[in-house]
Amino acid sequence: MKRFWFIFFILFLSINVIGQETIIKTEYYNNSKQVRSHSYVLKSDSTIKHGEAIYYKKIDEQDYKYFKGKNHDRLVVANGQFYNNIKVGIWEFFLNPKFYYDFNKNKLITFQLHNYPILAYELGIQGDVIIKYDIDASGRLKNIIGIQGDSILIKGTINNFNKLNLGQAENLKIIAEILENWERKNIIDTLKYRLE
Repeated sequence: MKRFWFIFFILFLSINVIGQETIIKTEYYNNSKQVRSHSYVLKSDSTIKHGEAIYYKKIDEQDYKYFKGKNHDRLVVANGQFYNNIKVGIWEFFLNPKFYYDFNKNKLITFQLHNYPILAYELGIQGDVIIKYDIDASGRLKNIIGIQGDSILIKGTINNFNKLNLGQAENLKIIAEILENWERKNIIDTLKYRLE
């Protein structure tokens, strides 16, 4: 019985010493009742984000009345994790194109491109394409080169990438705030093209 109480005491002590209590903090757009973000913050210091954070896009007043009191999942722009006010792990950005960013590695992971290269689709070509590119400070993709894959898939992928400009995405202010700077060099991405 003494052993049970000793283990219980050690577990209780470690949870209280190591664990940090958090609460949900809601931020609103300026001069609006519209929610800008929900994030977990430390109960002891509400300025320090610690846990999940969700950012929402700003919508016009009529749409706001429609969504009021309803599920806001369709309004999510980005979500990810904070650890003591530092962005960590993989964040998901719900834009067009949808993309993921790994803050642990400070690396853009992948885009979800919805455009299968047309000629490759018509010819029934599928496979993986490895692309290397940069993103400039304005969010434009530059220096796009195909490293590996079918030449028709590579050409179509480069054409699709040339049309992308992350800097023109909706809710740019939120995304720019989360990423802090668009500029990235030597990103290598693998895109998988499958006919279904």
